Amino acid sequence: MNWLGPSARVERFEADGELRFQARNQLNGIMLLFPCISGLSFFYSLLHGEYRYAAVSAVAFVSALLGLFPTKKTLWVSGKGVETSSDLFDSASHRSFRWSEICALKYSLGAEDDPSGLYIRTGRWSETCVLAGVDEAQANEIIEAIFERFPNIELADEPKPLFGNLLGQESEFIRLGLSGHGEGPQST
Repeated sequence: MNWLGPSARVERFEADGELRFQARNQLNGIMLLFPCISGLSFFYSLLHGEYRYAAVSAVAFVSALLGLFPTKKTLWVSGKGVETSSDLFDSASHRSFRWSEICALKYSLGAEDDPSGLYIRTGRWSETCVLAGVDEAQANEIIEAIFERFPNIELADEPKPLFGNLLGQESEFIRLGLSGHGEGPQST
């Protein structure tokens, strides 16, 4: 059993000028460990009359069991764009993106409540997970396969830095020249 490995198994299909990637969650030891511990905690709390702890343990046990259900996320890639769908417990089950909207494809660890996986960036601060559970190596293989199959894809331009940066890129601010040197407004 793989204790800490990738939580998704990725399959690749090609047909009718499209690429399709399916990521199915696969169980690892950590995913099995949490229901066992919370279940034991539930029964221990019941036997010792600690009903509040038993209730909390029961909620944790049910949550852990729900995480064991198989989920499948599918990513369709064509010359026009990217579509994604998922089959279980996902509120945003179907999303579509045109290549002209996409700035980047990349692996990300995810933020607070977001999963790690393959993300699409559609703006300065807008990222959407399109294949959750894949590790960095799997995400990079998917990205390479997409650009190998569709070499003429044109992504949207990267947004300019809001404040510029220290490497000499231009800022979107205008220096007013109020330091007393008599200079007029200058763009920096």
